Amino acid sequence: MANAATTKDLQAALSLLTTGNSALPANLAKPKVGIVCGSGLGGLVNIIRNKVEFSYTDIPGFVNSTVAGHAGKLVFGLLGDNDVPTVCMVGRFHFYEGFALTQTTYPIRLMALLGVETLI
Repeated sequence: MANAATTKDLQAALSLLTTGNSALPANLAKPKVGIVCGSGLGGLVNIIRNKVEFSYTDIPGFVNSTVAGHAGKLVFGLLGDNDVPTVCMVGRFHFYEGFALTQTTYPIRLMALLGVETLI
């Protein structure tokens, strides 16, 4: 089984997304909605405005899916008529791929730290 993501990874990921040159703009830095885009939902990101994308390979603690067609990125932006700050997980990774449960749940923990209140 692959190595588990750590608290240090979460802190590094949070820092990447919220500070420095790669930081999210203020209106996207605290998403209220998190969406895990499973099979067939990846196209949802096409209706998000003011998108900022991070490849999983650039985020400390993230792993890449081995499933074909999973894009492997977090997409931040504004969704709907009310411009709800949203983060979409485009491409999932699974326990059956050999990842530890701490790794498969890692993105959800990161979303919670960012302020996500509603998870779809």
